[in-house]
Amino acid sequence: GRPYASYLSEAIWARIGAGDASLALDRAGGEPHVNAGFTARQGDWLRVAELLLNNGNFRGDEVLSPRWVPEMLKPAPGNERYGSYVRLGAAQLPGVAPYASTDLFVVEGGGNRMWLIPSLQIAILRTGDELPADWDDSRIPNLIMNGTRDFVPAAARPGADLRRLVPNH
Repeated sequence: GRPYASYLSEAIWARIGAGDASLALDRAGGEPHVNAGFTARQGDWLRVAELLLNNGNFRGDEVLSPRWVPEMLKPAPGNERYGSYVRLGAAQLPGVAPYASTDLFVVEGGGNRMWLIPSLQIAILRTGDELPADWDDSRIPNLIMNGTRDFVPAAARPGADLRRLVPNH
């Protein structure tokens, strides 16, 4: 079979027009981690957001099966806070205010966060160093979601073209 990195590159990454990215290896000269250590440009993470917000479809191309995104958002049997490689916003984190939308889910690693809110067709990307101990993971997305409650432009409704909301991604 093809190595994981080649498969990921051909089946998904190239199809969404993403640039070079890298995977952490389990050891020098070893195999890539499939669940950690994926480094990419910020704009390419927004391409991934568009893919996930549109149920596996990227600008008219069905990159992922339409069944895959709903499947990854099902709570894990052992921990309702997580789906498959995503954290689910419907289950409240201890010591953190609830998210303003229960359909929010998070792709995270280290200090990086990508909050996705399908009902609003919003992706919020935070990149940076490790988070401080008093980090409130709901603060940034809640500020944005609560700001959209009074006015939801037609372009931000489900089925919208994310390119119009985030130019040049």
